[in-house]
Amino acid sequence: MEKSCVLLAGLAAFVFLCSAHSLCASEPLFAFTYEVTTADKGELELENWVTWQFHHGRNGEPNTHEFDFRHELEYGVTDRFQASLYFADWHINDHPGGEDRVHYDDAALEVIYRLSSPDTDFLGSAVYGEIRGGPDFLEFEGKILLQKNSGKWIAAYNAELEGRWMGERLEERAGEFAQSIAVSFEINPRFTVGAEALHEIDIPNWDKADEPSVQTRLITGFEF
Repeated sequence: MEKSCVLLAGLAAFVFLCSAHSLCASEPLFAFTYEVTTADKGELELENWVTWQFHHGRNGEPNTHEFDFRHELEYGVTDRFQASLYFADWHINDHPGGEDRVHYDDAALEVIYRLSSPDTDFLGSAVYGEIRGGPDFLEFEGKILLQKNSGKWIAAYNAELEGRWMGERLEERAGEFAQSIAVSFEINPRFTVGAEALHEIDIPNWDKADEPSVQTRLITGFEF
């Protein structure tokens, strides 16, 4: 059963990777940080992501695998306004004793409105909103996006406030405040390098904030 589960995940990943668009200038540069740029008016794009997670078993427990899938339909409503529908986030796992080997997670609607250009204005800016929902949870998220392009350099900053409601009747609640900053440098038209940092503060029950967490990473991008 576990082998067939992993085989199914691998086959699905192959199909989705074959159907995905090749990288282009409009593809995201960063993992945490959204860019100010939006799709052109009338532009429609379908994007698929596949993420593989490997968990090494400890104390005699078996190793496990998980494949996460995401499908996004992105549309340029105007030259400044972009809407995206994440119509299916789901995963496959081979956790021993797991009941949901194939599990639907959630769906989401995301909108971005660009206020100024990172190329022609002093500072590019945009506002972002997202609503996400799945079995037993609902989430609202708002962001302010800032970006500046200068030659081969791109610098971006995001500030985010998020509210979540969980449970069968959405009786549990939590919040999060996050900031991210990122920079990217184009070595040539097909290869970029960069760095990114994320600062997060969880607010359980919208009461006392937890200790902040910080993540940093180096980024490389290659266009096929």
